[in-house]
Amino acid sequence: GTLHQHLPDRTDLAHDLEDRSFDEVQPLDVVPGSRLHGIVGVDVLPANTLHHQAVDDPGTGLVVSARAADGTVEAIEAPDAPVLGVQWHPELLLDRPAHAALFAWVVGEAGLSRRQGPSSST
Repeated sequence: GTLHQHLPDRTDLAHDLEDRSFDEVQPLDVVPGSRLHGIVGVDVLPANTLHHQAVDDPGTGLVVSARAADGTVEAIEAPDAPVLGVQWHPELLLDRPAHAALFAWVVGEAGLSRRQGPSSST
């Protein structure tokens, strides 16, 4: 995949609002049917935004599962594996149910992976 190295060079929408890190300041459009959609249960997810880089092309095996209003990729996932990457910080928004659900999913997947142990290569 590839990155947009510096979002202010390609959009006027602020993506680096560190002074509002505990606020939902940016509505994200969540792709219906995506893993993310199944976890958060909403079509539009307000989130914090603390970044100046973003995914441009997700790369082989990954799909976009959320975008900001300017089209910036805010979440990617692997449809056939428990892989989900987000550009915001749900751990700072745990008092909001959708973000708490996302964080709980991550913790649950980490625990499942730990219980199953390392995968063996063939």
